[in-house]
Amino acid sequence: MKYTPNWLALREDADARARDRRLIEQLGAALSERTEPLIVDLGCGTGALRRALTNVAPASARWRMVDHDPDVLAVARERFPEADVLDLDLAEEIERAVADADCVAATAFYDLVSLDWLDRFVRLLPQDAIVYAALTYDGREHWRPRHRDDADVLEAFHKYQRRDIGFGPALGPDAAAKLTQLLSERGWNVSTADAWWRLDPDSEPELVNELADGIAMGSEASGVKAGAWRPFLRHSIEIGHLDILALPSDENVQATPDSA
Repeated sequence: MKYTPNWLALREDADARARDRRLIEQLGAALSERTEPLIVDLGCGTGALRRALTNVAPASARWRMVDHDPDVLAVARERFPEADVLDLDLAEEIERAVADADCVAATAFYDLVSLDWLDRFVRLLPQDAIVYAALTYDGREHWRPRHRDDADVLEAFHKYQRRDIGFGPALGPDAAAKLTQLLSERGWNVSTADAWWRLDPDSEPELVNELADGIAMGSEASGVKAGAWRPFLRHSIEIGHLDILALPSDENVQATPDSA
């Protein structure tokens, strides 16, 4: 599905409920140790992550908000006129996007990129940058009650997710594990936490319908019919994501009272 302003607005409350509060608090503590930190929001959309970190980021923080969609960027510029809002092709211009960053943050972004892109991204990160990756899809889904086609539809949807949308063959549900591995190998101290979407079809029907439509479309694009699966009534839905916070090792040393 295209990440329209409407879809981003629909998912914002579910994202807010899912974000792990412990990692957000740790992120806030790490940012507070820096003077006028530059926070880069990759794939910023309309600015949901900026809003989510309103009470976490220092008031002195500077924001660089990056996307490559004129529709969402127009909304971001209107809402945050003081931010540096950039239209960059992150497939080609990631070095410019993360230059001099104190923190590189993103929401639901890394499942769209390839392993080669992700490896290049980690190597281009400033060595002292904090990395906050929220709501990276990890492939876990629980639709209740179950339908006989759940497993086939999910497998086909994951195949669809792994298509190339400009960054090379996408990692899809493998992205969270790969990002954690690469950051750890390059010296970051990485913490992770589950960030489940727990959705109620009765209270948020528009979000659930858009989600089901997107999964059904992806499944059928991969050759698995979802005609019986799509209209099947559900009482609850859980979609698995991982929140990731990576702190540079030098910062950890500085924060340790006995490090001298």
